[in-house]
Amino acid sequence: MAGGLRFALLLAALALLGGAPFAASAAEPIRPADIMGLTDVSDPQLSPDGKLVAYVVMPTLSTQRPSRSAIWIAPTDRSAPPRRLTSGAQIESAPRWSSDGREIAFLSNQADPSAPTIAARQLWVAPVDGGPAKRLTASPTEVRAFSRSADGKAVAYVAADPKTDQQKADIAAKRDQMIIDDKGELGRLWLLEAGGQPRRIAIEGRAIAEARWSPDGKRLSARVADSTGLNDYFYHSDVVLIDAATGAVRTLMREASGPGEWSPDGKRLAFAQLREQYVGLRVWIVDVDGDRRLKVGEDHLGHLTRLEWAADGRSLLAQSFEATRSRLVRIDAKDGKISPCWPSRGD
Repeated sequence: MAGGLRFALLLAALALLGGAPFAASAAEPIRPADIMGLTDVSDPQLSPDGKLVAYVVMPTLSTQRPSRSAIWIAPTDRSAPPRRLTSGAQIESAPRWSSDGREIAFLSNQADPSAPTIAARQLWVAPVDGGPAKRLTASPTEVRAFSRSADGKAVAYVAADPKTDQQKADIAAKRDQMIIDDKGELGRLWLLEAGGQPRRIAIEGRAIAEARWSPDGKRLSARVADSTGLNDYFYHSDVVLIDAATGAVRTLMREASGPGEWSPDGKRLAFAQLREQYVGLRVWIVDVDGDRRLKVGEDHLGHLTRLEWAADGRSLLAQSFEATRSRLVRIDAKDGKISPCWPSRGD
């Protein structure tokens, strides 16, 4: 399916699954409890053939209730009602389709009696047509993010190193304290091939937040920062390239938001960067093995996000937040020109 159509369907699916806008009668004004009681629908992911969409449902936005979320699947043509991917009361997130559309990988804290010593949140995979989920990782610390290679033979995931005995003792001594924006353990990248053991890739002194496979499976792009603190993550993270075989690291751009979106041919990366003038994002399209760097959106009065390459690699689609509304725009990968895909704008 063409990239443009996939992106448009993705945005439409999120609006569709969210249901009708919340409305209240004049006699009953909206209260905070009404907002916090809404069901949240997020992270829609289209199947490779575009016939199904997987998404995350959180029953309530309230932070005062037990946190639960589940992955649901629905046909994009509404030919059948939505159904839940797995059963149980746990936290599920980040659904990602396999290239053949038969499986969905996701993060979950569901219990596994066969491995009582591992951390709660691990990477799981479940068949789309039904059946039990299978755990793919056995990390001693929680899996924070993951990416599957295009051929499905390898997975890259981010998890921190286990705490030392001294760190555990320090945490116990400070159990009655709360540190705002506390800097946690550095994220490490782990590569796991089918039938093998996880292989650790660490960038000493830096935290890996997220990584993404190149189309050919030979390297990964990653977002790294000096710590897991919010300021470092949002304002001082870098985009780097990691050789999957050797672990060699090369910085592609500093102070940019990675890991970026790979072009279909694997020769370019597109990612966002904070602007200096005001709160907003510009876009960069960078040759990963060359010197060409195209800066996009410097004069665009909008916040560009959700980048996706078209199938032919000639353009990208993005969501542009303008004032209080958003629209779907197309970015020419050659000259960076931004044009609306259609004249109307959504809320």
